[in-house]
Amino acid sequence: MDGRKPHPPSLRYLTARAIDDSCTTIIKLTQAAEFATETSKLKRIQKPESRRALKGCFLRVPSLFISEGVIRFGSRLNWALGAFKLKHLDILPLNHFVARPSIRYHHEINDHVGTGQVLDAISQRN
Repeated sequence: MDGRKPHPPSLRYLTARAIDDSCTTIIKLTQAAEFATETSKLKRIQKPESRRALKGCFLRVPSLFISEGVIRFGSRLNWALGAFKLKHLDILPLNHFVARPSIRYHHEINDHVGTGQVLDAISQRN
C-alpha cells in the first residue's frame, strides 16, 4: 500500500450513462445553435395542423417533437417494440462539424457503403 485512497469508480471510469449523457448534451447544444428559431416554434406548437409555422427542412418532417430537450422525429415504428431512441431519432444539421465525424466514421467502418446504409448504421448506434 502506498497510502493513497482509491478514486471512486465514477471518477476512474467512464460509465455508459456518462457517455450517453454527454452525447445528449452535445446534440442539445448543436440543435440549440443551429435550430434556435425552429426549436422555439416547435415548443409552442400544440396541434399538427399548425406545423405550417415551421419552415425549411422541418416542414417536411411529419412527426416532429422534443423529448429530453432534443428534437426528434418519429417514424412508422411508433408502435413497435424496442428502445425509444431507436424509434425516434435525433436530428442533426447537415454538414455540421459535430455530424461530419460520425458520418465519416460509420461510412468507413461499414466498408464505404452508400448513404442509406450509413444512416441506418448511425441510427442503430442509439
